[in-house]
Amino acid sequence: MYEIVAPICLRKGVPATFFLATAFLDNRELCYRHKASLLMDRSGSAEFLKVTYRRRKMLDDAAVALNVDFDDYLRRHQPYLTTNQVNSLRSQGFTIGGHSVDHPPYAELILGEQLEQTRRCLAAFQPRARAFAFPFVSTGINRQFYHAVFAESLAEIIFCIGDMPTGYGNRLVQRFGVEDGRDMPLNRRWREEAGKSFRARLPR
Repeated sequence: MYEIVAPICLRKGVPATFFLATAFLDNRELCYRHKASLLMDRSGSAEFLKVTYRRRKMLDDAAVALNVDFDDYLRRHQPYLTTNQVNSLRSQGFTIGGHSVDHPPYAELILGEQLEQTRRCLAAFQPRARAFAFPFVSTGINRQFYHAVFAESLAEIIFCIGDMPTGYGNRLVQRFGVEDGRDMPLNRRWREEAGKSFRARLPR
């Protein structure tokens, strides 16, 4: 994001908001999905990808058995943004949005946990944009979440992938995912629409 995407956006004059999960800032912690990927690479087994957020401690236990050092990986590869990089992005005119604390599937959390993840990530960044984007998908999220977020003024706008309730006007925005093909018709439609809109805005 910092070394490739941001410079391209600057050259093209494209404004952007980067959505960040606070636990991974400064490479303090490795996302559980990234842990699963490293374990799969070491073992050759895709079973690690089935480990849920609630059972993520199993990945740490498996790392010990497979002699995989997550902390060493973070030190050597530094896959996540640093505080200095985030500050630099802001100074270049980009905005920062919230993307949870440690990237859980929100539908697997109870309402209190969903709100705590949202409060903490937005409080940590104090984003000017007051924007939040769901990690993974928004499908399965109760209206109580949206009501509480807007009632507490935690965010002014929420980006969703999948189901989203009606009645919130332009405060909810449908976005498309690029990580996998589980919802290809929807993703394809949104990519086409976003692509047309984006191309129309580019300088000739």
